[in-house]
Amino acid sequence: MELKDFIKEAIKDIPEAIVECNDDLEVIGTIVNPKRVSVEKMLRTIY
Repeated sequence: MELKDFIKEAIKDIPEAIVECNDDLEVIGTIVNPKRVSVEKMLRTIY
């Protein structure tokens, strides 16, 4: 697997990981709503 393929697959997993994190934290607000925010926009916000 090439690095670019690995990165693409990892990026696809980010929204699911955030949902799991939000569930684990059991907070009123969420870190981010992955259904409303594109991964690219989310990454720009993080970095």
